[in-house]
Amino acid sequence: MREWVTVAIFIGGFAAVGSGAYFALGGPVNLGCSGNKSYKAIQVKVSESLVSPTSALFPDWDKVSQKAEQGCSFNVSGYLDSQNSLGVMIRTKYIGKTFKTQDGYAATAAITNAR
Repeated sequence: MREWVTVAIFIGGFAAVGSGAYFALGGPVNLGCSGNKSYKAIQVKVSESLVSPTSALFPDWDKVSQKAEQGCSFNVSGYLDSQNSLGVMIRTKYIGKTFKTQDGYAATAAITNAR
């Protein structure tokens, strides 16, 4: 019985040290992940769905919601302002997900316009 207690304490200590080091080193950021590059991939993907992509005005990347996931992927939600078919600037909301690839980031996105 005593041997099992020692093993359990050792394993628990190892897990605590490992996760502590992960968060102390900044988590996914130090694995080569980039929220800024991820955001640029989302901008490209969302712009493909707009009537006037060249008029799109996205806020700074630190003003949108980006949740880092495992493997350098991000769940992203935010908004942009762009012209509609009448040339009027409107606010558009979107959601998406980015994935790290060999060449940078790839993205999927959908315009939601949820209120």
